[in-house]
Amino acid sequence: MFEVDNKTTWLHVRLTEKERKQLELQMKNIGYRSKSKYARAKILDERIKIDKNVVLTDRLLRNQINALSTLVAKIGVDYNQATKRFNSMVKMKRADGSPVIDAKSANYYLKKLCGYTTDLKELMVTIIDRVEKIELKASAEAENQ
Repeated sequence: MFEVDNKTTWLHVRLTEKERKQLELQMKNIGYRSKSKYARAKILDERIKIDKNVVLTDRLLRNQINALSTLVAKIGVDYNQATKRFNSMVKMKRADGSPVIDAKSANYYLKKLCGYTTDLKELMVTIIDRVEKIELKASAEAENQ
């Protein structure tokens, strides 16, 4: 025989109308029909099934997205510092009036900066693409149920 796990304790929560709609939208996007099951999963940080192949908790997903955002921000800061230093060096002159950085070196560093720009753009597109895929899978799963 199997054991029945009766839920006997009530937890009452008051929401604004906006919060209620947000809750129902989240439930729909993930595929939950029962507010109680969804609330237990969120409160107890249980694994929330998004897709047959992807199982993440909301907290884990948020942490991963935050970590990626932090990484991109750090790269952006380094990029901005490198760009500023490059621009300063291009404008600098030696005592005899000759440039501190020659045209060949300036061109080399400019190409490097352009490469970093492309890398940053690709990384951002990848992050956005992955988040959209997770959201689309969740929506498709919800529609199929």
